[in-house]
Parts: sequence; C-alpha cells; structure tokens
Amino acid sequence: MSTSRWLQINAAFLMLMGGGAAVADAVGHFFNRGPLAAVMFRAPLAISSFEAHLLALLLGVVLWSGAQRPDRRRLHILAATIHVILGGSNLLFFERAFGSLDMRLFGVVITACHFAFVLVQTLAALQIPRAEAGISARPAQ
Repeated sequence: MSTSRWLQINAAFLMLMGGGAAVADAVGHFFNRGPLAAVMFRAPLAISSFEAHLLALLLGVVLWSGAQRPDRRRLHILAATIHVILGGSNLLFFERAFGSLDMRLFGVVITACHFAFVLVQTLAALQIPRAEAGISARPAQ
C-alpha cells in the first residue's frame, strides 16, 4: 500500500473518531445523553475533551489534504507524533477515562489503533527516499 494511502486512512480515522467523539462530548455535556453522559453532563472540564477531539478532527483534515503531496515525510512524522500523544494520553488516564465509563474494551482497541498508526506512520516516514522528501545533504543557502 502506498504511503499516501496510509495517510488517508490515518486521516479518515482521526476525522471519524475525533468528530464522533466531539459530538458525543457535546451531547453528553448539554443533554445528558450518549456514551459519555456519565462524565460529561455539566462537567466544567468537558471543554478539554471537546477541544481535543475537534483538534483530532482538524489534524485529520491536515493529513488528508497533504496525503497526495510529494513531500510527505513530515506529514508521516506528524501523524506518528499525533498518535503517540493520543495513545499515550489514553494509557496515562486509562482507568479514569475508560474505566469510569465501563468502556475498557473500547479503550484497549482505540489505544491499540493509535500505536498501530505510530508504527505504520514511522515506517512510512522511513520508507520515503530522502530526495522525494525534499531533504538534502547540502546545507541551506
């Protein structure tokens, strides 16, 4: 599979999961409905989760828009970094985030997806030849 296709798959994942989770955050906070209602309803820090999920969606848009560019190495590095942060955050706050909602299985699956994307995007970044990535051994002038 091409490295641009992996960026598109990654982008679609971030847009779908980030957008869906942002909707679940808002519905839970304002209407006490949905899978996140137990922790989001009128929670003062619901804004943090909402912002994080919308940023995931936005970063998905960035990855999608750059997936066909010839200089994708930096986007693969960005994608891997995004998933280190998201997966690492899931691990750090696992019990409070997923345990309190009795969503541990979902937490395991989504965290595994993040680290799978770290691996795939890191390998994709290493696979792109230096010339294609716009990297030169000559110093900039």
